[in-house]
Amino acid sequence: MQKLINFAVCLTYALASATAAAQSSNRYQKAERLADVVGLVASFEEVKKAYAAQSREHMNQLAEPFQRIGASAEVIAEVNRLASEYDRTVTESFDTREAAAAYVKALAESLSEAELGRAIKYYESPEGKRVNEAVIAASVRLSEYVEARVRPAQQLAMKKFVDAVIALRQKLPPPPKQ
Repeated sequence: MQKLINFAVCLTYALASATAAAQSSNRYQKAERLADVVGLVASFEEVKKAYAAQSREHMNQLAEPFQRIGASAEVIAEVNRLASEYDRTVTESFDTREAAAAYVKALAESLSEAELGRAIKYYESPEGKRVNEAVIAASVRLSEYVEARVRPAQQLAMKKFVDAVIALRQKLPPPPKQ
């Protein structure tokens, strides 16, 4: 009798585990579908492009003071090479497919299969498509706001910072000769 009870407990546990795994797999598939419906990878590609442009702009700002203080063309070329290397390294680190997979996993863990199904149905509907387009348009407007309002303040702050660092450097004694 005890063996029969143990078998029943094990069988129940195995069935529960298999059911949970199947539900999790279905949730993940639905989360992937939702990400496709809302164009997640394409949105992440746009974010990556915007970040790369912002990164390049920052690097250009760092190179500008070298030109102002009359650094040689060789030094400026090296600063530009280093800036390009920085840009490439940072931009390549953002894998849009990997980011989308992390996003999909979070959706699958946060929403039930039924909720994901309803979200897919909604975003596939004409109203859902319009809402998604409106959210994208609002995000573009937010980016424009950042470009118009925040970026100039950021550029000015960067210029002041770099100028202050250059001024401090000029106050330092020259390095000892070897």
